[in-house]
Amino acid sequence: YHSKSFWKKVLEFLSFIMKSVKDDDLCTVFEQLKLKSENMMPSDFVSYEELKNFTIDKMKSIGLCDSLANLYPAEYTYFRALFQQHPDAERKKVSLISDIRIRRF
Repeated sequence: YHSKSFWKKVLEFLSFIMKSVKDDDLCTVFEQLKLKSENMMPSDFVSYEELKNFTIDKMKSIGLCDSLANLYPAEYTYFRALFQQHPDAERKKVSLISDIRIRRF
C-alpha cells in the first residue's frame, strides 16, 4: 500500500531510533512513529495509485465535515498541499482556499 521509498524512510527512522533510545523510551518512539505515518504529505508518494488510495482512506476516516481547517488542521494542510499539485493551481486560485468542506465521498 505504501511505496518502497516510504518504507525505506521508516527503516532509516527505526535504525536511528534504535541507536539512540533506551528501553524506557519505547512508548515515546512508537508515538513518534504513529505521528510520522499520520502526517504523510502528497509529495511523500511515488505513485499516483498510492496517493489516490491514501487520499480516499483519509476522506473516509474523516467523514462528512464542514470545516477541515477548524476540525482537522493536519488534514487541511494535506489537502491544501494536494490541491497545490494541480497543473492549473494558479489559474484555479488554489492559494486562496481558506477552508475545505467534505460533503460527500
